[in-house]
Amino acid sequence: MYILVYGNKPSLPALPAEMIRLLTTGQAVFETILYSENQLWFWEKHEQRLLKTLTLFNATLQQEALKHSVLSFLRGRKIRTARVKLCFVFPFDQQPKQLSEEQALLQIEEIPEMNYGKQEAKLISKEFACSGDELLTGFKTINYGRRFYDLGRARQQGFDDVLYTDGEGWLLETAIANVFAVKGKNIYTPPEKNGVFPGIIRTLLIEYLNVREGKMHLDEVDGYDYLFLGNSIKELVFIEQINNKSFQRGTGHFDWLREKWEKIKSDYKKTNL
Repeated sequence: MYILVYGNKPSLPALPAEMIRLLTTGQAVFETILYSENQLWFWEKHEQRLLKTLTLFNATLQQEALKHSVLSFLRGRKIRTARVKLCFVFPFDQQPKQLSEEQALLQIEEIPEMNYGKQEAKLISKEFACSGDELLTGFKTINYGRRFYDLGRARQQGFDDVLYTDGEGWLLETAIANVFAVKGKNIYTPPEKNGVFPGIIRTLLIEYLNVREGKMHLDEVDGYDYLFLGNSIKELVFIEQINNKSFQRGTGHFDWLREKWEKIKSDYKKTNL
């Protein structure tokens, strides 16, 4: 496994020429995982999604010792909090393929500890041609150029992220997060069949908090109690603005939601000591 570390003590070993060639042509799949409190949060969910992605390419993976290898390195370097990107780099046109740690590229970016309860996001909407029928929809390959371009344009305009809608104004997701809306005791998120990426936070909220899939229209967002984002690194983020519409935290329900989320994390940590 090749390991790149960014941060206070960077470590940037040379990569094989073939790995570089494959990376520069978009031939890799990946998962981004939060590391904090000595935990690779929800590793098993990420691993399941990675294995599902590999089935698209008729590839299999020997992953028995993978989590141990990654944890051992992080703990050995005494890293506190990091964005961990686990990539598998292989030629998409050669199938079937048996993968091992030799094809793994681990990128570790040390990040500050986050004040999760205070995070807020301003979004600008943008129409995005996305279809649930496209081959790579729902699979995490490294072909994210369009999304990061849109993300950069949004930030240049003073927003934090771009909120994608389909051609009829129905919400999809942002460049880097799933979107959720709350009305009373119900939590909604756009349907996966519409081309929405099945994020890990989204999967967990559906599993533990009975989040429902449902269509949400841009013109109707002010009819919800509030909206928020779900992202593996930032976790839950309150949406304070969409275009020129502002939203208030209001009743404290978002604080309740955060407490429920912390309970999910606490239960996970108890089983992964």
